[in-house]
Amino acid sequence: MNLLMGLCATKPSGCTASPGSKNLPNITDNSTTTFVASIAASPPGSAWLRIALPAASSAPAGTATARAPPLLRRVSVRTGVVGASAPVAVILTRPAGGNITIGRLNASYTYFHFKPTGSSAWAAAVAITLNSSAPFSISEVAATDQPSFQQATADMGAVQSVGTIRWDWLFGSKNGGGVRGTWV
Repeated sequence: MNLLMGLCATKPSGCTASPGSKNLPNITDNSTTTFVASIAASPPGSAWLRIALPAASSAPAGTATARAPPLLRRVSVRTGVVGASAPVAVILTRPAGGNITIGRLNASYTYFHFKPTGSSAWAAAVAITLNSSAPFSISEVAATDQPSFQQATADMGAVQSVGTIRWDWLFGSKNGGGVRGTWV
């Protein structure tokens, strides 16, 4: 489900950032507890991170076809430190231009989830770019091009306040295999 899971570690050329940035593989490692990626402002006033999206295909498995950019259904970001005076823009980069700013990150250590408001608003995205005029840090970035459905039942024996629920699971467990789920 998460198009980006492990991408910055397995394809470092797909995750680029302003010079001096550190810990880029941690951005897509499916963990909000690893060291955050620090995105430097170099030159001063220009801090950016670009994650190239893997291409999607609507063709049946095993058939050869040109791979098209995915139609994103959700983008999620967990921030590290974000300067209050310099929010981070979340931008979908399109191959033919016409980039779309889908949101702004304006709080530290917070989850942000973005979904399209129109039926084709997020078509043909080739990258997710985060941009700010000041340095910032990111804990995790995730994106999906599939409809999401999660269901969980928890019985804690009494009414309890819950702040955050995080889970990992395997689905498609035919023959003991499966695909790891994520927090998207």
